[in-house]
Amino acid sequence: MRKTKKGIAIGLALIMTAMPAFQHGFFVSDVKAATQKGSLATKVTGTWSYEGDNVIHTQTNESLFANLPTLANKGNTRFTTDNYDSENKAFKTNGWSTSMGWKYSCSDNFGNTTYAIPLAFKAVSDGMYVTKPSTMVVRDTFNASAPENGTLSDFEVKTGFSSNEVKADRETDWSTDVVLENASDSSQYMKTTMTQGSPMALFRMNGTKTASLLRLRDTLPSAVVGYNGDTPENSTMLVLRVYDNHDDVSKYSNYDYYALYVPKGTTWNPTLGETNIGEISMTFPSENKAYFTLAWLCESTGTNDSEAEKIAKIYEPYAFNYAEDTGVNYDYNRSTGKVTTTYNYKVGKMDSSKPDGVVMGILPSQYKNMTGYSYLKNEARTIRGQMKFLIGDSFTTQLTYSGILQSSPSVENSDKAKLQEYVDSFMKDYGPENGELTKEANVLVNTYDSGKRMNRAIQVMEAAEACGDTEDANTLLKALENELADWFTADNDNNAEDKYFYYDENVGSLFGFPQAYYTVDGMTDHHFHYGYFIQAAAQVAFRDPDFIAQYSDIINEVIGDIAYDKKDSSSKYPYLRVFSTYEGHSWASGHANFADGNNQESSSESINAWAALILYGQATGNEELTDLGVYLYTTEVNSVNNYWFDIDGDILDSNYTASTTSANKHNVASIVWGGKYDYSAWWTAEPLQIQGINLLPITSASYYLGKSTDFVKANFESAQANEKAFTGNDKLSTPTDRWNELWSSYLALADMDKAQEYFSSTCAPEAGDSKAHAYHFIKSLEKVGSPKLDITSDDPLSLVFENKDGITTYVAYNPTNEEKTVTFSDGKVIKVAPKAQSEEQSAGATYKVEYYLQNADLTYSLNSTDTKTASAGNQVTAPNKSFTGYILDKTVEGTKISGTVTEDNSLVLKVYYRLRNDTDEPESTTPAVTKIDWSDITAWTEIGSTGISYSVIEGKDIFARINEADGNPFYFIFKQGGFNATITGPDLSTVITKNCPGAEIPLKASELKEDGYYTIDADINGNTVKIALKKGDGAPEPTTEVPTTEKETTTAAPTTAAPTTTQPTTGGTETTTAATPTTEPTTSGEVTTTAKPTTVAPTSEKETSVTTKPETTTPKVTSNNVMKETTTDKVSSTSIRLGRTKVKKAVKRNKAVKAKISLKKVKSATGYVVKVSTSKKFKGKKTITKTFKRNVFKFKKLKKNKKYYVKARAVKVVGKTKYYGKWSNVKKIRIKK
Repeated sequence: MRKTKKGIAIGLALIMTAMPAFQHGFFVSDVKAATQKGSLATKVTGTWSYEGDNVIHTQTNESLFANLPTLANKGNTRFTTDNYDSENKAFKTNGWSTSMGWKYSCSDNFGNTTYAIPLAFKAVSDGMYVTKPSTMVVRDTFNASAPENGTLSDFEVKTGFSSNEVKADRETDWSTDVVLENASDSSQYMKTTMTQGSPMALFRMNGTKTASLLRLRDTLPSAVVGYNGDTPENSTMLVLRVYDNHDDVSKYSNYDYYALYVPKGTTWNPTLGETNIGEISMTFPSENKAYFTLAWLCESTGTNDSEAEKIAKIYEPYAFNYAEDTGVNYDYNRSTGKVTTTYNYKVGKMDSSKPDGVVMGILPSQYKNMTGYSYLKNEARTIRGQMKFLIGDSFTTQLTYSGILQSSPSVENSDKAKLQEYVDSFMKDYGPENGELTKEANVLVNTYDSGKRMNRAIQVMEAAEACGDTEDANTLLKALENELADWFTADNDNNAEDKYFYYDENVGSLFGFPQAYYTVDGMTDHHFHYGYFIQAAAQVAFRDPDFIAQYSDIINEVIGDIAYDKKDSSSKYPYLRVFSTYEGHSWASGHANFADGNNQESSSESINAWAALILYGQATGNEELTDLGVYLYTTEVNSVNNYWFDIDGDILDSNYTASTTSANKHNVASIVWGGKYDYSAWWTAEPLQIQGINLLPITSASYYLGKSTDFVKANFESAQANEKAFTGNDKLSTPTDRWNELWSSYLALADMDKAQEYFSSTCAPEAGDSKAHAYHFIKSLEKVGSPKLDITSDDPLSLVFENKDGITTYVAYNPTNEEKTVTFSDGKVIKVAPKAQSEEQSAGATYKVEYYLQNADLTYSLNSTDTKTASAGNQVTAPNKSFTGYILDKTVEGTKISGTVTEDNSLVLKVYYRLRNDTDEPESTTPAVTKIDWSDITAWTEIGSTGISYSVIEGKDIFARINEADGNPFYFIFKQGGFNATITGPDLSTVITKNCPGAEIPLKASELKEDGYYTIDADINGNTVKIALKKGDGAPEPTTEVPTTEKETTTAAPTTAAPTTTQPTTGGTETTTAATPTTEPTTSGEVTTTAKPTTVAPTSEKETSVTTKPETTTPKVTSNNVMKETTTDKVSSTSIRLGRTKVKKAVKRNKAVKAKISLKKVKSATGYVVKVSTSKKFKGKKTITKTFKRNVFKFKKLKKNKKYYVKARAVKVVGKTKYYGKWSNVKKIRIKK
């Protein structure tokens, strides 16, 4: 069984002094020097675990470093020459050719197929396979890959000796030299120069004067069809024609042409006119001239020998020139918004008499943004579309940076109340508690999932700011600061469960612990994970720069790991670790040990990382970092629009988009590889997730997704159609619930009405998103319109929008302490106040929309007024708004829904909303009640000697086991397939929700009360599971109902269940077989949190209608195993108002065996829930929870010489529903001896 990793508590050593920041490049900012509080760990401690053969295995975190490409592993997992080692202190991971130097999961020491495009290479013991790959479509995959056994390769370059391994010798931005040494004589070797975009490969022999070229696929026709001498034997150039049956069957061109170039004086044995080239043996004139070049020339349908020979002669003067070095220079011109990139080649020559230049391959993402070039006539059909060719030593592209924002634009006044409800609901269910970022239990803590939670908190903080809720915004800000400080300060001396970063100088990388999804042993996804940390640091820096300044050294290390921008042989990190400057996008796998090359799935998370650089650069006054972020962001957006989204419709092959062997419509490539692209995800086959992974996270840097509104609509519709056809186990019973916030926000970029119709206020949000953020994003777009990306400005934090009435809104943020002037490319100039985001509209007439709400006496009062802008003469309609407890009533006298805008600004639209009644459709749902008859249970199975027993009431293949991992006994009820579970005590006072990504319910014995009886409810792939559980021998109460509905007082805010999603293990360990598309489900990639009972956010001022006993329908079961119960609420006119209680006194009594607690009395409360704990966070066995009817009482059984914390909240019981007020302030008491 494949190993799957799970987060385990990890401790690291504390560094008392922070590591110094880099002293050059973008790591120097204008932020004033501050005393550093952050620290990196000095050693790795802690453990991780995985499941195999139904057993939990635990290993040390140090073991994750065992196979990294360190110098100590040279000859074991690292295969590099001394030359490579001297040029690279930090090993370059995440490249297109990384597998040639790092054996991660290869079956031998020769790396995997490497895709330089148009050529592909595979090292073997006696030489190198070389080919322009054949192409074919297999269901959801378009393959242009070369199987590693050579069955689809055209040639093998044979060395004449046997090698034990291939070694990386030199690596530049897009060229790599590798060597094959004679296993018996290391002075004898062949060096291959592979260059991305080059149709040529140069081979240099050392210590020998012989080599040969072998035609593979020898059952297919091939021939020597041209040469440059009198005869083939006295020529220095041969033209070779090969037949490709795979391309022929797929109705592509069926002949490929190559040229073989050798130095003058070489003797060889080519035979003209034969049907099989066979093996061409070469003997060079001397060891100094022991080199040759194999070049791909062209492809044709039917033979075209003469055209191929013309191209071969054009290439001939440059045949022995090669890329000695490659790299880019970029420039961000703020006045024009243009990003100019020059791609440079340092040309090496085997023959100094030849002209300068090399044959350069130009990708679509490049030549679409180039002017003034004359390309060669031949083109190559590649995995990246049609490649063009130039001869020279550089070329230049020019892209447009359209801008990002610090936060989404504002919303209308009429939307702020509803937005506040969503913020309140989030704060109640997921918000910070006791200094922690979230109050959720059992969340996964690692660099990815913790990063997503920080992003979620940021977006809600911005939503709170948008509706004027400074209290919640500040609460979230402080929680973010606490989270960052925790991660950025290694503290294993004091806390065995520390979060921390560790720099390993042996490989040159920064590692975060707890790790996830192979970020350490596979060095995967660093930019996905660390981008969230940089984004969080930036957003905090905008609001509290002094705090971030204290951790700037550590933040610089995080940035340096993924975006170090200096080329220095002694540098701590490799140059732009994950980013391919040639292809213009990132690679996710650290090792690239796949037969299909390296890959990247979530392009949007990569772009999120580069946007974070822009934000952090602006927040800290670091303009060089800003420019780097703009270059990376703009370049990757351009490549994603081509190779993932194919917005222009000229990249993805028609046999892929119109595939007849798949139920899916392929309008996107969800994973782009070196040798293929496909429609799949690392953890699921569900279309809404496959297509959605390249959209999240939606932030104020995501407006690039709106470049083509037609594409947005088409992408949305194809995802819906594919989802409808999907029949997999993880399909939800209501498919539109899957990542609803994400898809609604995305659709709002192009179709506002449909987006708002699609948006659900009740379904579980994606793990990194929230209803508050989605509502903020959507409603801000409703106000300002779609992004207008063709207008730029002279400021990186600015953007332009245009609404359906043709009114343009200019938005810009000013991070400085002085007023700023921002000039847009259409001539508009706006002034932006310090530390503020300004919005200014183009000229137009104004009109007002007034929203009225019905009072209890049936009269109406004005609730809010929106002032809008439109061109005079335009017909406008008031948007329908959502007011909790109200419904639109167009029959009210005075209603004016639409009208014509006038030049005198006199138009006023009036919209009325009446109170809801019993006949209206309900706004939300409440959980159903489940019963279990304990008297029916006659057989119990004890779990070891734990005293815990269980009985399966409903379900199959369930058993229990004990896990002793990390010294902590856990108890599992096990069922194949990930799911969620609710554990409920019969006294109704205990409800435990569990997320179970590892196909098990992790339950500590300490969570169960002695002599307590419990029910476990779960749904696994549509199958209901119900288990009775008991601890000890006590008898259960006669009847139980699970669970009683609990509510907290508020306006009836929408239900937001805990997030439920599965995240990818991008860059996993398996080697993918070429031409065989795989979708790999993996439990280690799951991030699933249980849905909570329907509760709404508490306030002390607002009222809520009490729901009477609900009419319960059959629960809807989601295939990702979150049980949703649907009900029809009957709303009565009774209202509950519960204020927040206050702990007035908490004093010790009677020699400290009990304490007297006095609470502020709350009107209408029927009791008070009180927590007393020795833990400030009120967690674990240290906490006692009791309910008292009076507001003054005694709390017994406290221990001497202890410090206790006390908090309380009011409760009111109506029928079987409990309503709670907000928790009080926390009081502290000290019990002395």
